[in-house]
Amino acid sequence: MINSNFLRYGKFLKYPRKIFKHLLSFLYPIFVLLYKLPKVKSVEETLLDIETNKNASIVRFGDGEILYLTDQLNLPFQKYETELAATFQEILKNNIPNLYVGMPIGYHSLKTMDNEGQIFWRSQIVWNYPRLKKYLQLNSIYANASITRIYYGFKKSYAEQNFNHWKRILTANEVIIIEGEKTRFGVGNDLLIGIDNIKRILGPKHNAFDKVNELIEFIETQKKPDLILVALGPAAKYIVFHLHQKGYSVIDVGNLDIEYEWYLRNVSERITIPGKYVSEVVGGREVGDIVDEKLNEIYQQQILVDLS
Repeated sequence: MINSNFLRYGKFLKYPRKIFKHLLSFLYPIFVLLYKLPKVKSVEETLLDIETNKNASIVRFGDGEILYLTDQLNLPFQKYETELAATFQEILKNNIPNLYVGMPIGYHSLKTMDNEGQIFWRSQIVWNYPRLKKYLQLNSIYANASITRIYYGFKKSYAEQNFNHWKRILTANEVIIIEGEKTRFGVGNDLLIGIDNIKRILGPKHNAFDKVNELIEFIETQKKPDLILVALGPAAKYIVFHLHQKGYSVIDVGNLDIEYEWYLRNVSERITIPGKYVSEVVGGREVGDIVDEKLNEIYQQQILVDLS
């Protein structure tokens, strides 16, 4: 495993890493003949499951969470914690009713991706899966974690139909959003137009696992909402897992709001979004205030507590 930030992210090794990634991708056709991959539903099937099952919750594992588990990797926004990694293991092998566990789209199919996306997931699977498979239930069918990654790298028609799914899912009277202090999920767009009453609980934008139990305890002091949305990186997995077992319906929404912002702007590259935390773009982690005074007033009124 490689857990050195210099080896993974250092500029000096940018091109050797790229060559290595292409080499791993080249090995993929042989690899899938040797290893049995998990069964993963499509994005559309997973969204339909959540839309029709009002008691459902979903935890999503992306490439970052997989590396966190297999390589004990410190992520830019969450340092490695043995308790969180142990919870990941418990979730991946769970059989809890109505709790969907999502694996990335690369484990379902590469057909909907552009060339860059295919190379990325072919290399990721070859690199990670030999160490990941021991944590999985290979006789289970996993949900698709990429339900929140539906614009960048895909056709706009694909994104449009799936965002329409989301707007039907995000229809409720009362919803609580647990998010990072600068996430501002759904602020300034119509993604949450179907929700009558929105309340927010703010957690840290980095290393949010430090506050997960405090966040859960605060939720339990509030009137039970119809739905809880969590946008809090790897810590979201812990929160969803534990709140679902307490009888809440909880969705790990991850990067959905930022993908929707890119979709509305019809961009071909990832960009910063003013007033929102964007982890994957240079400058996106330095976030200013909401400029629109009326919008900021509404947002501030929605905040139940700031535990950041």
